[in-house]
Amino acid sequence: MSRHFGWRIFVGCMALVLLSLTGSQWYADHCWRKLVLHHVAESLRSHAEILEPMIRKQIVEATPAVIRRWFEATAGRSNIRLTVVLPSGTVVADTHQDVSLMDNHIHRPEVQSALSGKPVLLTRKSFTVSETMMYWALPVQTETGIVAVIRASIPIASIDSVVNDILKKTGWGTLVVAVVAGLMSLFLSRRFSRPLEEIARIARLYASGHTQVRLNRPDVKELREVADAFNAMADRFSERLREINIQHAEQEAILSAMSEGVVAVDQRNRLITINQAAVELLDIDHPPKPDDPIETLTRNSAVLNILAEVFKERRSIEREVTLQLPQQRIIHLRAAPLIDKEGQSFGVLLVMTNLTRLKRLETIRKDFVSNVSHELKTPITSIKGFVETLLSGAIDEPETARHFLQILARQADRLIRIVEDLLSLSRIEQDMDRQAIEKTDTSIADIVELAVQSCSTKATEKAMTIEVECPGDLRAMINPLLMEEAIVNLLMNAIQYSNPQSKVRIRALQELKGIRIDVVDTGCGIPAEHLQRIFERFYRVDPGRSRKDGGTGLGLAIVRNILSAHGGTVSVTSEPGRGSTFSLFIPHASG
Repeated sequence: MSRHFGWRIFVGCMALVLLSLTGSQWYADHCWRKLVLHHVAESLRSHAEILEPMIRKQIVEATPAVIRRWFEATAGRSNIRLTVVLPSGTVVADTHQDVSLMDNHIHRPEVQSALSGKPVLLTRKSFTVSETMMYWALPVQTETGIVAVIRASIPIASIDSVVNDILKKTGWGTLVVAVVAGLMSLFLSRRFSRPLEEIARIARLYASGHTQVRLNRPDVKELREVADAFNAMADRFSERLREINIQHAEQEAILSAMSEGVVAVDQRNRLITINQAAVELLDIDHPPKPDDPIETLTRNSAVLNILAEVFKERRSIEREVTLQLPQQRIIHLRAAPLIDKEGQSFGVLLVMTNLTRLKRLETIRKDFVSNVSHELKTPITSIKGFVETLLSGAIDEPETARHFLQILARQADRLIRIVEDLLSLSRIEQDMDRQAIEKTDTSIADIVELAVQSCSTKATEKAMTIEVECPGDLRAMINPLLMEEAIVNLLMNAIQYSNPQSKVRIRALQELKGIRIDVVDTGCGIPAEHLQRIFERFYRVDPGRSRKDGGTGLGLAIVRNILSAHGGTVSVTSEPGRGSTFSLFIPHASG
């Protein structure tokens, strides 16, 4: 565009120059021709006037031969042809022609005009030499009247030759001027177009987002003012763009930090914005882009229906739906129309809250309340029943009373274990909330040895052996008492659910990101449907057996919380009839 503009400036200047030079050349041609013709006419007149006294004398003296000899003597000295014609039309002398061969000139226009007493200047074709001539005819008068006509003439071709020679020289001068003017036009066009080219280049950079560059100030005042205004505009644009980028970054940060999924679509059902939480909730498998149709991001009918309803009814709608994704999710949807300053709707905002964990926690809470109530109610009911039996008279029977009291003691011990386990869970959770778990650099081998010693009595009762595989140099930042409690709980479970005379293995090994401790048994195993819930409070795979063996249903929940307090995890793999492997993972301490 700018080059085209510079070219147009150059072409315009050249057109103006050529038009001016052409006009000047035409005017010069006209003026030079007029000037030369005037000069030639004056020359013809002066020649005739100079000869007129001499011719008059010779005619009066009746000696035209003298005139003829004089004309013959001057022939060829000038391109001006001189002719003397008598009133009868007879040519008595001519500088360029043999008078004996010349016709009578009485009917020549210039001769007739001169014979009438009027000098005349005219141009016509000569009948004698057959070319166009300029004639000046002057009457030679005496007292008795006109005695002859002096005619001076010159070929128009010789005049044209002089004029053309002059015009050729002026033409070359004009050409030189045209070349100089062309170079000047090119220089000026480049001088004016370069700042415009620079403005166009900087504008393109601004359009592509490079707003840090600025225009140099041209020498031309008007262009300098344009450059100053352009730079000021760029400064304001850069500042505004910076503010927009900051606002956009803040908006993106807010959307990214939100746990709720946020999706905004326009009137065409095309994406305006979406945050990462929404991408995860809708299980979108490719990076969404603005202007993507929402149908290409999710085909869930519940989501599409609520958007369609808001578009149609132009009001907020809330709904709880279940999304059948690879993992079932319970989502609370709230959709509202987006309204601009003029009150016009331009889209819909959809906020999605994942209720899956809350619903699961609610279920766990209800189960926990039910389970803890049941766990506490069972021994309390048993104690109350036996106390009433004793009070009704069984206390008077020593053997019966002793048996009942032993049962009461066992039930009381069971209540104490439940309360102690609940208190232990509560204490660990409180320490986790306060981040008050005290950790020291501890030998894993020492912790494993203490845990095995704590479980050795129960293992001996079932004629079982505990095999230990633990390098002596394994160390970790842990709370020794809590980690020992976690290992003991796993060992006790392994012993409890394994067959007599079998063996339990505990092994510890160093991994890339931490230490793993495995407790492996060859017991009855755990069905797959129970694996996701065995770390919940009071959850039992076999409730009857657990209570019979004295379990509270809180041991694995305690293990999970202890590992969580250390930033680690507990997991299980099991095969019914072949045993289970519980794995504790303790990450390396950061920093």
